[in-house]
Amino acid sequence: MMALRSCLLALALPAAAAAMEPPAWADSCVLCHTLSEPLAGPPFLRIAERYRGQPGALAHLKQSILEGSSGIWGTARMPANTQLSPAQAEQAARWLLSLPTP
Repeated sequence: MMALRSCLLALALPAAAAAMEPPAWADSCVLCHTLSEPLAGPPFLRIAERYRGQPGALAHLKQSILEGSSGIWGTARMPANTQLSPAQAEQAARWLLSLPTP
């Protein structure tokens, strides 16, 4: 199902827009985050805006993705993503930091 989702996105969206879609294995992320609108968590574009260019941003985001976080974006708590490997968390952090500024 996830592979089909990726294929459909790749066919339906221009390359630039497809690059803004989260990795297919990040389905748990999209339960709380969207690209541009707040949901349970902040939008991906705002996360990118906050951390882009900061020293240690990649490591910080990777750790937050793996271990969860709280108090950074208000009172909402992000749970740990124990289903992700460290390599997947790093890929997600790199993807976040690659998003354009809103």
